[in-house]
Amino acid sequence: MLIKKEIQNIARKIHIYVSMFVLLILLFFTFTGVTLNHGDLFVKSNVEAKSEIIKIPHSFFSSKKNIENLDEDKLLEYISDHSDVHGVASDLQVYTQYKNEKILEGDISINYKSPGYDAVVYIDLKTETAEIEMTDYGFIAKLNDLHKGRNTGIFWKLFIDMIIVLITILVLAGVCLLIPKNKVMNNALKMTFLGGCVAVVIYYYFIS
Repeated sequence: MLIKKEIQNIARKIHIYVSMFVLLILLFFTFTGVTLNHGDLFVKSNVEAKSEIIKIPHSFFSSKKNIENLDEDKLLEYISDHSDVHGVASDLQVYTQYKNEKILEGDISINYKSPGYDAVVYIDLKTETAEIEMTDYGFIAKLNDLHKGRNTGIFWKLFIDMIIVLITILVLAGVCLLIPKNKVMNNALKMTFLGGCVAVVIYYYFIS
């Protein structure tokens, strides 16, 4: 009996502190669940597009050797420092055509992505200029992408995984608290079964 009481006390503490830890995060995912489900009401129909042109230093493309052994990190750093572009950059897509070791034509394209935002950088190797097209889809689109873990990077994805684990622990702690209360537990199991049935019926009759 003492062991059961101790387990109950631990479960109660877990339930209290974990629920308070995830409270605001769950409210965030609840709100963004609504904005995702009713995107036509929340997401801007007119996105904000912006473009700019910057000059890339000649040293990056001064020879065939430099182009073929391009320091990608330095190029990306230069673009970030001299423009408004941000987000996670894709791999560089490089196209070149040479004649007698001299470049006839060539370009580099890079895609940048972050929540609610994307950008395309097109570098002309002949003119050594970068044309940048940036699109901001708005604040709600940013929240929606955070909800989905889209274009967020590894740390936000790990954070979402951690929240999933904590919610699972929260539910299990709640069940543990119900176990000694037979009547409440029976009613709770009926509600669990009912909720599952409602989801299955809606899927079977209205979706599949």
